Amino acid sequence: MSYLFGALVLASSSIAFTASSVQAAACDVQIGYTYRSGNHIWGFGSLSDCPANATAKISIQWERGWEWWDYLSTRTVNGPGYDQYVSFNCAGTGTHNFRTIIERDSAAPGVRIKTSRVIRQSC
Repeated sequence: MSYLFGALVLASSSIAFTASSVQAAACDVQIGYTYRSGNHIWGFGSLSDCPANATAKISIQWERGWEWWDYLSTRTVNGPGYDQYVSFNCAGTGTHNFRTIIERDSAAPGVRIKTSRVIRQSC
């Protein structure tokens, strides 16, 4: 059976999706906000709607120059379901722009990256 919509002809067919293919296609990273508590800069993020074996890296970064960001502290996010926190002790480092970044493992379809808002702090 075919359907005609304007110049587009669609043929009806069945497409099968397995649970893992649907889940992998929907795998996404979520980013929280970056904040300071005492001498520590904190950030958090998570994976959502991902397979159990999906991983990501979550990091605190500071800006070294115009759009030049250094990684300060990194940890691995293993699987979806809950927020993972990362922190950096900024005591005595001066004034910097900080942000949190989460980068999904390339084993999942496409690499997803999200960053938090930037905060400027004097430590």
